[in-house]
Amino acid sequence: MLTGPLIIALLFRTLASLGIFDLLYILGGNQVQSMASFSYNFMFTRSTFDFATGVAAAVTLFVTGLIVSLLYILLMRVTQR
Repeated sequence: MLTGPLIIALLFRTLASLGIFDLLYILGGNQVQSMASFSYNFMFTRSTFDFATGVAAAVTLFVTGLIVSLLYILLMRVTQR
């Protein structure tokens, strides 16, 4: 009965943990990088504005989140049967 809401809560927490750009940026500056901060640094803070590398990192982050969310949805459907 509680497995559905728990899996949804786990999904939201997992997706939120993929985008922890603000926490690492405030605590470590540019020394500690997540995938989101790596993408931001390559697209906007460098003098050459290397958009290709930044966009590739952002797409990788998106695909990772998509795969994780699809796995959670499949897990939710299997546990409800």
